[in-house]
Amino acid sequence: MQLVYRRWFLKKLFMAASGFLLLRCSSETTTTTGTQNACNTASTLDGAVSNNHGHTLTIPHSDVVAGVDKTYAIDGTAGHSHSVTITAAHFTQLQNNQTISGINATVNGHPHTVTVFCA
Repeated sequence: MQLVYRRWFLKKLFMAASGFLLLRCSSETTTTTGTQNACNTASTLDGAVSNNHGHTLTIPHSDVVAGVDKTYAIDGTAGHSHSVTITAAHFTQLQNNQTISGINATVNGHPHTVTVFCA
């Protein structure tokens, strides 16, 4: 009985520790290229790019106001190309000062996730 409980406990402990480390690692590799702004008043919005090594995303306020799907290159100084599409639904969120997240930019198995913050 004690051996079964010990295995169960160790399994749960390992799963919890793994989840914590995954979250911790992903937050450590996310860098923000600017400051958090009020999305509906800032002249530009900057995105945070996970696993970043030089990529940047800048969204002009005019794009937020227009509110139509738009694809942005996030090349920056990375030396290779990725693109992300911000949808009309995303722009509606930004117009309401809501953060958008989980926008994927994967090329040849090389992934990045983009988040645009609002204050």
